[in-house]
Amino acid sequence: MNVLIALSGGVDSAVTAFLLRKAGHNLVAGVTMTRPNGGAPAGAPSAPTPGSPEDLAAARNLCARLGIPHFAVDITDAYRQAVIEPCRNAYRTGYTPNACVLCNPAVKFGFLPDAARRAGISFDAMATGHYARIVSMQAQSASPDSPNGREEVLSALETLRANADSGLDFTARPHALLCGADRTRDQAYFLFRLSAGQLAKTLFPLGSLTKPEVRALAQSAELEVAQKTDSQDLCIDRTELIGTDERPGDICRPDGRVLGRHRGFWHHTPGQRKGLGLSGFAEPLFVTSLDPEKNRVYVGSAPDLVSPSLLVENVVWTSIEPPPVGAVFRCGLKPRSSGVCLLSRIEVLPGNRFLATRPEGFRAPSPGQAAVLYADSLLLGGGSVSRP
Repeated sequence: MNVLIALSGGVDSAVTAFLLRKAGHNLVAGVTMTRPNGGAPAGAPSAPTPGSPEDLAAARNLCARLGIPHFAVDITDAYRQAVIEPCRNAYRTGYTPNACVLCNPAVKFGFLPDAARRAGISFDAMATGHYARIVSMQAQSASPDSPNGREEVLSALETLRANADSGLDFTARPHALLCGADRTRDQAYFLFRLSAGQLAKTLFPLGSLTKPEVRALAQSAELEVAQKTDSQDLCIDRTELIGTDERPGDICRPDGRVLGRHRGFWHHTPGQRKGLGLSGFAEPLFVTSLDPEKNRVYVGSAPDLVSPSLLVENVVWTSIEPPPVGAVFRCGLKPRSSGVCLLSRIEVLPGNRFLATRPEGFRAPSPGQAAVLYADSLLLGGGSVSRP
């Protein structure tokens, strides 16, 4: 297979390239995303960015060792349109978006391979160093990302059926997305919006490996990045998103009692405790909600953070065919990237939405954050938490 390798300049993508070469694939080129100066205006301080000079040098050196060409692709404009502007608009309306969830389908797995094709590079699939697995449910042979993945998907669907309304069935899509074997590094959450076409033309060779195993492989291959510190995969900072302008307003109790002032509601997010400038209260205070129209930040105690349900909108079904409206089943729900998977009751609603409930409720739901559904290791789909 002719494979384009996306290189970040780090150890994960470097090992990805060597695993592909070892498996007999033809690496046609390496490509690295870059945002010169982090997308900041000329002369302004640089923002966090992929494709730093150090990363570009590491990627070029690796390509030279592999004997393949290397290309740097400036994603500044594409990233601004697909990520910066939507995120900024979301913050200003009281939502807390996830930049990586937006970036992956539009930029990393959209603009980047398209730019490579426009440059005249021909390839069958693009590979990255993500810790996730893609399983072909049609091929008779084992999927390269997960040799036993078909059985894992089928087992997850059986679990799903056992926890659904009587008679409700679930069908896997041609390509299913599984969590990475290393759950401490799993990145499937950030990939749930990849389209069926993108999944079909993507390889994740690290999906069945742990980070220590990847480091060991890099060491044995004598890669110069073997001990390189992991990047934070941060292509954006908060100032770039929301700016530095201020719109002072009130910090209030739910009953409207004013406790303090803020610089602009968009500087805060539900569940936040630090940075409120509030002290001297008998119990810790947390942001419970934002009111964009009144420019208010509401705070309360820990119990006030709990919501009995989550309404999730703009839902996509990544690995299964869409369940019918009215379908009810139980599965895991991850309400934020750093959260744990919570067993929840899911009811499919009209308009690409679902309602999630659980007896214990959900702590500090943040409108705009991704809520992703799982059956065992199978990522079912997900959407964005709606404002109540």
